[in-house]
Amino acid sequence: MWLLVGLGNPGSRYAGNRHNAGFMVIDELRRRAGAPTPRLKLGAELSETTMAGQHVLFCKPMEFMNCSGLAVQRAAAFWKIPPEQTVVAHDDLDMPFSRLKLGFGGGTGGHNGLQSIIQEWGSRTFARVRFGIGRPPAPWDAADYVLADFAEDERRLLPDLIGEAADATETIVQKRVASGDETCSTNGRRTKARRAHRASVLIQLLARWLGQPGHRSRGRTHMAEKRRVSCRDIPGRTREYETIFILKPDVTNEVIGAVNSKIRGVLEAGGGTLLKIENWGRRKLAYEVKKQAQGHLHFLALPWQRGPGRGGRAQPAPQ
Repeated sequence: MWLLVGLGNPGSRYAGNRHNAGFMVIDELRRRAGAPTPRLKLGAELSETTMAGQHVLFCKPMEFMNCSGLAVQRAAAFWKIPPEQTVVAHDDLDMPFSRLKLGFGGGTGGHNGLQSIIQEWGSRTFARVRFGIGRPPAPWDAADYVLADFAEDERRLLPDLIGEAADATETIVQKRVASGDETCSTNGRRTKARRAHRASVLIQLLARWLGQPGHRSRGRTHMAEKRRVSCRDIPGRTREYETIFILKPDVTNEVIGAVNSKIRGVLEAGGGTLLKIENWGRRKLAYEVKKQAQGHLHFLALPWQRGPGRGGRAQPAPQ
């Protein structure tokens, strides 16, 4: 079972606020799934249904943003849902409006709702769907800005952007990528969001191999602790996707060679190819990953050929 949480403040007064972007995403997901009317329980609006072939619980905490973690922890404990099968949708001041970012774990970025969840639950290992709202223009205070409604020009784009965030949440549940620690970004244009969705298919193949317990038992250095995915144009109709794997800092050359071979084999089996693979060596991490302050960075790039709908297929880079 998956717990899908949207952060916001209850009541009609806050319904259109930037801070309620998470609520809007959950409302869209409930609409798509045909979920039953939510009931107020454990301090949240809750409803159960099936989505993307998985049993899900939609959750909108009703005790205001700063106390969101109380309701989330209660719901998770009652239904026995682990953080690794939880997705939290929320607004993000540090990203421009129309930007969407998916991530797993990490800090709070000063978001009080996330801070409450981590404090009450004692874990930060849940997936996030970060909805960019941008920084306020001077001299507007950030607190007043997030509690104001979206501007008129922003509201025209809002339905599509909420739809993209809902698409992303469904993908996390359908592909079970929360425990795979994937980060993906879009700039808010729907076509680019779809390309990012298509590229994630090959990344999923890697995640399934690198995250398998059998491989972990043969050596923890085989497991990538984090992946970050970005994309850029290659001339023509192809996009280049880049990802970084962080391995244990004491990884050996033999293991690195095995990882290279396995990645190449997994991609080729999925119909893909590698543009580039680089060993960036041991680096200091911005924050600890599984109690490691350093990691061995492994970079790779792969092309993805645009195709109709959400299909797409991996292609060699154009010559």
